[in-house]
Amino acid sequence: LIWRWNYNDKKQTNEKQLFMVRRSKNKKLNPGIWQAAPSGHLLPGETYPEGARRELREEIGSEFARQVKAVQPVMAVRAYAGESKNSSAQKENCYFFLANVDKEASKLINTNYEADGAAWMDIGTIRQMMLEDPSQFRDAFRLAFEAIDWDKVTEADQKSVILRKS
Repeated sequence: LIWRWNYNDKKQTNEKQLFMVRRSKNKKLNPGIWQAAPSGHLLPGETYPEGARRELREEIGSEFARQVKAVQPVMAVRAYAGESKNSSAQKENCYFFLANVDKEASKLINTNYEADGAAWMDIGTIRQMMLEDPSQFRDAFRLAFEAIDWDKVTEADQKSVILRKS
């Protein structure tokens, strides 16, 4: 989950935004839905932090990845990955990391062929989209997003992210 502060001129306030990508319609699993970027699978022998850094480089670009100072683990989520074109739903183990970037670094983002679109979305917009149609987001992303108390997340407390009490 890559987030940044963005100044909203209309509201004259800073808002937290997440970097989101819309999966390619050609993907086998979850085609055309929104997810946090980057995402991917571990390579043999790779740790979760190593995998997060590698996915940053592969999916968003090495210039951007160099600007990310800290990648902090947040939580593990087990969810259904959805149905693919050739198979039924399957379980997916996801480990979420939180990384903060500044506005200058966010100009270096370069998405790849796996995405049909990318956008910085403010937390309120994501909440509204989830209320209107939760199926436009990956299950694992929805679980992680809803578990984090976004009003309490700051650069300073990123190392111990505030999770909502269930």
